[in-house]
Amino acid sequence: STRNLLLGLCSPFFHIGKLVILNSGFCVLQTVIELKREGVLSSALIKKRRYWLKYIKGDYICQHFDDKEVGAVDSLPGVLDGKPFHACAIKAPDYVMFLMSTYGTNERVRVGYEMELSWKCPVEKK
Repeated sequence: STRNLLLGLCSPFFHIGKLVILNSGFCVLQTVIELKREGVLSSALIKKRRYWLKYIKGDYICQHFDDKEVGAVDSLPGVLDGKPFHACAIKAPDYVMFLMSTYGTNERVRVGYEMELSWKCPVEKK
């Protein structure tokens, strides 16, 4: 499973405060939170496959960026099993890119709920 593979690959980093950057194939919120419990901080690219990830309201986030300019960023806080995480979003010309992070952000902006995300949302060209 993705969980067992990721935990096995990161086990040398347990409890020494390392940061790992993950591609979207490893973007499973519950597993990323498990890594944080083991002392491994991470960031993962969030992509929509057939559905949004569990706990992620991607369509809501895309709507939030509808009227934003290219380069706009937001960070949405969340908590799962008592562990905080952030979803950072950046508007590009043709999509909204999202990253999940367990190491925090420089700035926190709330959108009206505690965490939910997306990636490569189509953006209407005006």
